[in-house]
Amino acid sequence: MDEKAVNGIAETFMIAGIKVREVKKTETGFKLYIDENSYVEFLGNRMNFYLMRRIPCEALDSIVAAIKRAKNMKEVASFSHLNPMFGLYFLGDKCYALVATSANIGGLSDLSERLVSTYRELVRAISVLFKLAD
Repeated sequence: MDEKAVNGIAETFMIAGIKVREVKKTETGFKLYIDENSYVEFLGNRMNFYLMRRIPCEALDSIVAAIKRAKNMKEVASFSHLNPMFGLYFLGDKCYALVATSANIGGLSDLSERLVSTYRELVRAISVLFKLAD
């Protein structure tokens, strides 16, 4: 992923109401810093979302249910811990969302309809998480 693509994603975050403090190039890719403890990491074909905020489990469950309905998914990760880490993986022409925590991996779901809509869907979900955070 190049700098132009990363800046485009940063803009999408801003539109969704998530303020991006800083974009840094690292040895392995890029990091988009959102606040002191939250950032998005771009590593080759992977995007990891680290949201270090305390979010009620019920809120996460309702977001997962909404994404399931919107995407007609059979399986989306179930959340049993706080502070989730979202990963978006690109394998060939498929796009997978991996939702994990420091304690366990919740699930792997195919999101490959259109990459752009996948980004928007994920950014929307993250925007909701930030609004629900403590």
